[in-house]
Amino acid sequence: MYKLLSHNDLDGVGCGIIAKLAFGDKVRVRYNSIGSLNKEVQWF
Repeated sequence: MYKLLSHNDLDGVGCGIIAKLAFGDKVRVRYNSIGSLNKEVQWF
């Protein structure tokens, strides 16, 4: 299982789309605002 942490802006959502196309169900995509991304990385 892969986990992609990305921003919730347009280029971040594009990364999530490409990851889903490349890895299908083997990737979990999480979209975060800039302020909450650091907390998400620390939790992971």
